[in-house]
Amino acid sequence: MKVWLSRIGWTLWALVPVAALSLHFGPAQRWDRREQAERLILGADAAQREATRLQGEAYEAHLAALAARMKATGTEDATLARQAADAAEVESVAATKAEGAWRRVVDGLSPAIELMRDSDAAIERELRVARAHAAVRSGDIGEGADDLEALLDDLANEGKGESELARKARAELGTAYYYGARLLRMSGKPAEVWREVAGQARQQFRYLAEHEPESATTPAGVGPRGAIANVGDESASRGASGVAGSKAVDASGGTMPMASAADDNRRNVELVLNLEQSSLDELYARARPKDSPIGAGNRLGKGKKRGRGPNGNGPPQNGAGMGDEVGPGW
Repeated sequence: MKVWLSRIGWTLWALVPVAALSLHFGPAQRWDRREQAERLILGADAAQREATRLQGEAYEAHLAALAARMKATGTEDATLARQAADAAEVESVAATKAEGAWRRVVDGLSPAIELMRDSDAAIERELRVARAHAAVRSGDIGEGADDLEALLDDLANEGKGESELARKARAELGTAYYYGARLLRMSGKPAEVWREVAGQARQQFRYLAEHEPESATTPAGVGPRGAIANVGDESASRGASGVAGSKAVDASGGTMPMASAADDNRRNVELVLNLEQSSLDELYARARPKDSPIGAGNRLGKGKKRGRGPNGNGPPQNGAGMGDEVGPGW
């Protein structure tokens, strides 16, 4: 009996390292990866708050530069011309700082995504949308768009092309293409180049407008589904000309009424059409979207097939890529 118990004891003792190794290479490693990812995500969150603050400063500098340029336009006043040039320099420096801050968000999220890739696919994909959001605002619009396209393909292949995450990714993708088309056009690229990218933005927003549940709501100008104008274009352009623009927060500090997500996306379609129909002079006199980077639309408009639909094999359904008239825009 004693010999038998002794053998059991030694056997159990011998299994302790096996159990420890199993824990180390199984749940323990997953826990460790999650803890590492959590630390990285916290750091990226802090970096995003800083990037958002710097983006706000860059946008204020942009509005000041726009106002100075408009004031100097059509005059031969050397003082006004110098003030416009100085304001443009301040804007450029502020925008560069903001884009650098967004790049740090990308750099912080990338290792977190790798850590979560095999342990929690749902979180990994949410992080990919967040990284693409930051990449676009850092000026690497092509990088962000490519990642969103790949994510939408993955979701479509799994039958999740209509999920909330897919709608969020599609809205981010439409926004990326809108920013890119605007930058391409204003940097003097040929019409066939920027129109292709604008068409991709219009496809995404039209698809969302046609498939978004009418009951879905979002605070005006808040979140990835808010109308593009609400993050800069329309309200800021009015502000630059001396008329107060609308805000997402009212004077008392409370949020504005909820807006239909489908209405937001229909509005976004109109804004893309407005970009296509406006003259360059009109665009130069209009403030850029608040979250848009500067530059010339990195790695966009080079003939790469983008703008795939929910099945990853063509444009969105129900005429989402058609160029019919939606509205006059502004």
